[in-house]
Amino acid sequence: MIKDTYGIIALLVLFIFIKTFKSIDSMHVLIDKQYSKVFLLQYLILYRKRAGIIMNNRHSGSNKDSGGAFYVDDKILGRAYSKLDVYQKEYYHSIMDKNLKFIGINSPAGTGKTYIGIMAALEMLRQGCMNHVYYIRIPDLRSLKLGFLPGSELEKESIYFRPFYDICEDLGLRPEDVDYGRNNQSFILCTDIGLRGTNIEKSVVIVDEAQNGDLSSLKLILTRIHDDCKVILAGHSAQRDTKNTNGAFEKYIKYMCEKKWAKECVLTKNYRGELATYADQFEI
Repeated sequence: MIKDTYGIIALLVLFIFIKTFKSIDSMHVLIDKQYSKVFLLQYLILYRKRAGIIMNNRHSGSNKDSGGAFYVDDKILGRAYSKLDVYQKEYYHSIMDKNLKFIGINSPAGTGKTYIGIMAALEMLRQGCMNHVYYIRIPDLRSLKLGFLPGSELEKESIYFRPFYDICEDLGLRPEDVDYGRNNQSFILCTDIGLRGTNIEKSVVIVDEAQNGDLSSLKLILTRIHDDCKVILAGHSAQRDTKNTNGAFEKYIKYMCEKKWAKECVLTKNYRGELATYADQFEI
């Protein structure tokens, strides 16, 4: 009984220590022996496991090693950030700005709208200031023309979520890591269908290809969101796949940005190259 009591006290002391030092690196300042690193990492995994995330991890990831959790590697995010141009960094920092709740971006394809949005969302998840990342797509007429698709609802919707998986993989998360994140609700990938009545709290909400949303769809999404969230409304008005939206995407950005907690960002350089840039400029 006494041994059990001592064990509980030791765990409580260790828990307080871990909560005080938010990253593995800061703990290394005080404890720098290799066996201590492994010991503390194991307990950090234990107490962070509930969120399904390994914070500030600098080691190669493995679901098996982490008890099923996935890694958000700050080194990989840092390297991705270092490659951004000045306008992309402004967009990134606008997303990270605690005083901003809404970021609207109407910019050409290939400029990094979605990539940077997901990168910033992963960083906020890593820091623990957000609990969830919502990636929302509005079904457009082009995809609806595919007609009946076999499989479950998740399998039917998977055609919309390929960009999220691809970007996460580029940022160090494997497809199985994203699947794990979806299972524990760290990542919520969905369309606007079924959002009615939903409450979205403490989340980064990325509404991608938002130029395809009409007023009803965009209002449905935006009115689900609490003030402790960050919203990124991203799209390109020159690549609209749904007719009769009446410019709701552009009008909503203008309307929201009348508030001091909202900002519109602009990206201009298409990093896919000269061919994609030239093709995007063509109009009939």
